[in-house]
Amino acid sequence: MKQPAEQFFSAYRIAQVEAARRMARRAVWLAAGVLFLVVVALAGAWWGVILRPVAVVEYCGISEAPVALPVPRPQALLFIDQFVDRYSAQRPDAAVAIAEAYGMMTPRLQQVLLAERADAGRAEKWMNQNIRSDFLREKARLSAGEEGRLTVEMLGKFVFRPAVGFAGDHRPYERSTLYAYVHAALQPVPVTAVTPYGLLVDFYQIRFFDDPDLRQAFLLKRDIVFPEEAE
Repeated sequence: MKQPAEQFFSAYRIAQVEAARRMARRAVWLAAGVLFLVVVALAGAWWGVILRPVAVVEYCGISEAPVALPVPRPQALLFIDQFVDRYSAQRPDAAVAIAEAYGMMTPRLQQVLLAERADAGRAEKWMNQNIRSDFLREKARLSAGEEGRLTVEMLGKFVFRPAVGFAGDHRPYERSTLYAYVHAALQPVPVTAVTPYGLLVDFYQIRFFDDPDLRQAFLLKRDIVFPEEAE
């Protein structure tokens, strides 16, 4: 039989063990509760990121500045003027100019023209001749389509003058003029060193006329009207 002192210390040890067990259970439940709250918070944050709409912005390949859509009218017209001058004007450096024009086209249009052999023999025909034709735009109208795509129609003329020895005045050569109607579709692309205007030509058609009356008859037949203010 245990002595009173032994009974006291035995009961004391049992009480300590029970107290420690209770404290351990509280700690475990507290840790489990904190962990559960952390998991709930992380799950909520994850769903918030998943469900949040993603903002899509096109960036420039060099400066990372947003691409402006639709492209401003002066920018689009300057681009198509340069394309017409490279692709459709007569010039001694036609091989270089046509190659540059292909760099201003979409891959789809490049493939179409190559398959049609649309430019076979053009460079050899104009090479080493002291003749240059300058494209002068008269009127233009632009209309916007889906995804910033632009349709361009232009009236202009090609004035033929010497490639070497030209003083910059077209008036003496006005009688050597070919009139034109241009129809093109421009596709917006990110601005890069290769596409500084943020545009590529995706469709291109040009018709030539010996005088403005024949061109006007062509426009009337197709009900093509340019507003008076369309420069």
